[in-house]
Amino acid sequence: MKNISIFVGLDVHKESIDIALVEDDRNSAVRYYGTIGGDLADLEKAVKKTKKAHPKLPCISSMKLAPVATAYFAN
Repeated sequence: MKNISIFVGLDVHKESIDIALVEDDRNSAVRYYGTIGGDLADLEKAVKKTKKAHPKLPCISSMKLAPVATAYFAN
């Protein structure tokens, strides 16, 4: 089974966060996920939604270090 990683990029603004996803593959395109509200509850909801779409990927997050930073999904 191939290991899959999904990297989540966050462009953080005062009132919103733009989210992009890319798989750990040199040929993968960056996918625009969408724009969410700028608070932690909105970010947690987006992480849960991404986990639901990729249930076998555990989430390793740096959110404890920087609340609005990055989440890394790895298998």
